[in-house]
Amino acid sequence: MDDELARLGYRSKGNLDRSKLTKEEEAAAERRRRKRRLRIEPPLHALRRDPSTPPPPRDPNAPRLPDTTSALVGPRLSLHNRVQSLIRSGDLDGASVASRGAVTSRVRPTVFTCNAVAASMVRAGRHDDAVSLFDFFFRRSNIVPNVVSYNTLILAQCEADRVDTALQVYREMLESAPFSPSAVTYRHLTKGLVAAGRIQDALDLLREMLNRGQGADSLVYNNLIAGYIEQDNWDKAFELFEELQGR
Repeated sequence: MDDELARLGYRSKGNLDRSKLTKEEEAAAERRRRKRRLRIEPPLHALRRDPSTPPPPRDPNAPRLPDTTSALVGPRLSLHNRVQSLIRSGDLDGASVASRGAVTSRVRPTVFTCNAVAASMVRAGRHDDAVSLFDFFFRRSNIVPNVVSYNTLILAQCEADRVDTALQVYREMLESAPFSPSAVTYRHLTKGLVAAGRIQDALDLLREMLNRGQGADSLVYNNLIAGYIEQDNWDKAFELFEELQGR
């Protein structure tokens, strides 16, 4: 009974000092919230590295990443603009010499400069020169290619009727590149396969593209639809068209 009265008395006192207890409870809850935030989100000063501390060693097994656009500054941007001017003037050999020569200088070309020269060779129908540039820049000169580099090489091989070599480049990208193929990759490959009379391989590649999580690309579908129309297989062409419409 005494315990019950004490409990009731405590409650009664609590009712009288409700506002005081509520404030104390709110303060305690706020302290608990702050502690939880500090565990989840440490303060900014805790995230800043002490400038006197040497940076952590780079993981030798981590993949090297291609340049970002932030690398196009200063002398490297000047080199890029000079190479682009040579390309626009039609002096592709001069652009190639300038970019290749810069590899051994203090101002090495960015991946964007390398890609610009290689792509200009493809547009000019100089596919072997584009392949040689890829080999020089990215295999022998230790510049890291990006997805555009691979797509340019794949296009060069497809347009030179070397679609099997283009597929080897695609497999190499899957195995070793720190990025995934893009929709452009599959556009070049499916077009090349259809042109080579290998429409079933092109269809298999479309399925692989979708299974890898790529969105349905209308140009990839159009390559196959056009191929089936060329074969007078209108049923398959309409089937793919309706599949594309449903995605």
